[in-house]
Amino acid sequence: MEEKVAGLALATCLLLSLAACDGDFDDTEENAEIYARLKVFSNGDQSPALLMADLREGGTDTASRAELDGGDRVLGSQGRSIGDLIGGDGGVFDTVGQLTESVSELELEGRVFFRPYQVELTNYDRVAYARLFDDFDRNARFYVYLWRDERDSVGDSWTTLPPPFEITTPAGGQSLSRSGDLQLSWTNPGSDDLMRLLVRGDCDDGSSVAESIELGADDGAETIPASAYDDDIATGSAECHLRLLLRRINQGYANTGYGRGGLFEGIEQRWVDIRSTP
Repeated sequence: MEEKVAGLALATCLLLSLAACDGDFDDTEENAEIYARLKVFSNGDQSPALLMADLREGGTDTASRAELDGGDRVLGSQGRSIGDLIGGDGGVFDTVGQLTESVSELELEGRVFFRPYQVELTNYDRVAYARLFDDFDRNARFYVYLWRDERDSVGDSWTTLPPPFEITTPAGGQSLSRSGDLQLSWTNPGSDDLMRLLVRGDCDDGSSVAESIELGADDGAETIPASAYDDDIATGSAECHLRLLLRRINQGYANTGYGRGGLFEGIEQRWVDIRSTP
């Protein structure tokens, strides 16, 4: 009789919304050491959105990846109930290796980038689960759900994409001297989201630039001193080809069932390539 009751309870949870069953699935010993690094990227409405889940044991960037065994699955979707996720194969993440036709790998300075989303993983051997959404509603939530066979799953985490924007200055292909400040501006300001600038590139003296700069309020303009990114350049006379990657980041909700915590970021991003001169 107890087995029948347990089976009925599980079936009921799969049919109801996650909120009704969240406490039954979360906070188990198996998930106590997992840190969830969840992100969704958009390059604009004309290209697919990329949803990624990087599950780590230990809670740091150097931790080993969490192993999924047997019937364990990482599920992802947008604007769909948990019943839809469990019931359909459309919500199951493919591994990165199975997405090579759409998301290719590029190794650079100890990092892995996935073009065309400029996505970075800090260990080559870490497995991230990813799915592309060709048609997406930027006003609807993206969901990630860790399903395990024996009721120790981690329920929904979610986020939404922030408002779109375009970079207005500098212009792509422009040559800019490091003797002056970099004037950065973008459209559609005024959100409450975090703005972050990533500066990446290579120089003709063999050095590379890889800097992340936290900007102030989303007011549409920022002055970036050359000192914020030129420490990586070995010689002052070097010329560099740099990519300025601007991200607007919405902080969503990572389910508390991940014992080491986590994050779920909705990232709208644009970039321009410039030539940096002495």
